[in-house]
Amino acid sequence: QAGVATRVVLTWRYTNAVRRFLESATRSDPIGGTGTFLSGGMIEGPFRTPWRLDRGPLLDLGPHVIDLLGAALGPIVSVRAAGELARWVGLLLEHESGVVSQATMSGHAGTDVMVSGVSLYSPDDGAVEVDCAAALDADTFGTIASEFAAAVRGDVEAAAPSASLDVGRGLYLQRIIHDAESQLLSAS
Repeated sequence: QAGVATRVVLTWRYTNAVRRFLESATRSDPIGGTGTFLSGGMIEGPFRTPWRLDRGPLLDLGPHVIDLLGAALGPIVSVRAAGELARWVGLLLEHESGVVSQATMSGHAGTDVMVSGVSLYSPDDGAVEVDCAAALDADTFGTIASEFAAAVRGDVEAAAPSASLDVGRGLYLQRIIHDAESQLLSAS
């Protein structure tokens, strides 16, 4: 509202492969979708940090999966969560269009595991998919920096590809995550 440029770093959304996937999604008529982010990052390595171990994959991996499903299938209006907050989380997401998607995430899936991506399904087009782990490349972080710099300069055209990834998007995702986390905590 104050005119301050903001961007949420949802890394996948700054890749060419994901941007092509989202373009394909607009030409498809999906009946549902799935999103997955599984790794062993919370077992060992640099991502095994206290806040990740305490809050689990929903807070760490969830924003990326939820964002991409919402971007591909439309705004999410409700969430049902199941699983164990610190280890494995499953979400059933209802989109404004009535389409339903499922998201699965874990940072404890094994040290040799790295699976991340989204698939949309429709009777006419079959599957429209993106492998988000493979999508990350050397250009991704440069794209993040250049589009944010363009937003700060007020260069609307150069900042356009990530314009929807502003603070409003972050709040939208946080509301969904908060609702899911509340459900998981009340069930335990």
